[in-house]
Amino acid sequence: MTRPVDTATESRREAELMQRVRSGSMDEDELAARLPAFPLKLQIQTASPCHAACAMCPWPDTRDELPQGRMREELFDLLVGQLAGRGVERIGLFLMNEPLLDERLERFVARLLAREPRATTVIYTNGERFTPARAQALADAGLREVDVSVVGFEPEAYARFMKGVNREKVLSNLEGVAELVAAGRLGTMSVRIVGLDMPEAVVGLPAFRARFGLPVELKDVTNRAGLVDVERFGVEDPSGRPFRACQRPFVKAYVLYTGDVVLCNCDWRRTTVFGNIARRPLAELWRDAWLMEVRRQHLRARLAPDSLCARCDYVRLA
Repeated sequence: MTRPVDTATESRREAELMQRVRSGSMDEDELAARLPAFPLKLQIQTASPCHAACAMCPWPDTRDELPQGRMREELFDLLVGQLAGRGVERIGLFLMNEPLLDERLERFVARLLAREPRATTVIYTNGERFTPARAQALADAGLREVDVSVVGFEPEAYARFMKGVNREKVLSNLEGVAELVAAGRLGTMSVRIVGLDMPEAVVGLPAFRARFGLPVELKDVTNRAGLVDVERFGVEDPSGRPFRACQRPFVKAYVLYTGDVVLCNCDWRRTTVFGNIARRPLAELWRDAWLMEVRRQHLRARLAPDSLCARCDYVRLA
């Protein structure tokens, strides 16, 4: 079953803050006082490429528009130093990419947790490179969660949505990983399947879940700030639904491989950049005047017409 947007990873601090934001009674002074001093959540793009061309993803249309590359290890260490001890609850070592293309990932996880051991570390992958051996290495490094994207539980639907991903390889990987999970070999690392709630994509879900014995969660498909036409997937346009302030500007920061901080994970074209962590620390960027204005717009439910947020349907999904 689908659940309200992002409640699956919502902490008590986030829930309480967003309840106030969405209450309609919070003013700008209270926002400034209650806003966390540092992001509660963080996504880090250690490398930007992906080898797939999934139909519901902007990557195939945007990959050649801007430079792509890998984060320098010195820059990663600088970022880790900036977030250490700041109470970040959840850190995704992925952002608009396929994280397992980066062979340094296990090392990055271990270095991150050495400085901030309380954080929950997570990746989101298409699963083609999520072999049992890689799963074991990630678990040994301390990674806490792996979400494997499976959009289409039947072969025909999978081929339509997960273009460029070898389904048989993914299924073979999942069988081996599921055995490791069942045997307790992965320790505290959890593995779940994440699909999208589209008519064609949910056919065969019970049989798929029974085959692997891994938890399966469905999420709403979104238009990624206007970059994806969701109606062609048989999904209703939510534009007529009530506005719901997005939690992302209030609790989460997104760092590209260059060190640039973008508004959110829908900013595939990097149109809204608040600064670079090598020139201004993330704690300072988090309170940037431009980002504070974005928050005020969500608080007032009046988004700038030409903004990334105004093009996004995420604020209509509840």
